[in-house]
Amino acid sequence: MINLKKCKFTKAQINDAKKYGIPVEMEHTKSRKKAYKISLQHSCEFGPNVLYYQDGLIKMEKRLERMKRRMK
Repeated sequence: MINLKKCKFTKAQINDAKKYGIPVEMEHTKSRKKAYKISLQHSCEFGPNVLYYQDGLIKMEKRLERMKRRMK
């Protein structure tokens, strides 16, 4: 588990975790607090200049959906 106290979050990362991270992580837990904490951990893992959900995960999921539709 990552110690969130050692991570330096940018305002953009916090907004990314709130806006995009919580809904994604709510698929795995019922608690909004836990979902927010998990989303911050993911942001911490990838460093200060990466918006994990906005730049990476959401784009990958959309691409996967398009690929699934083409295969039908």
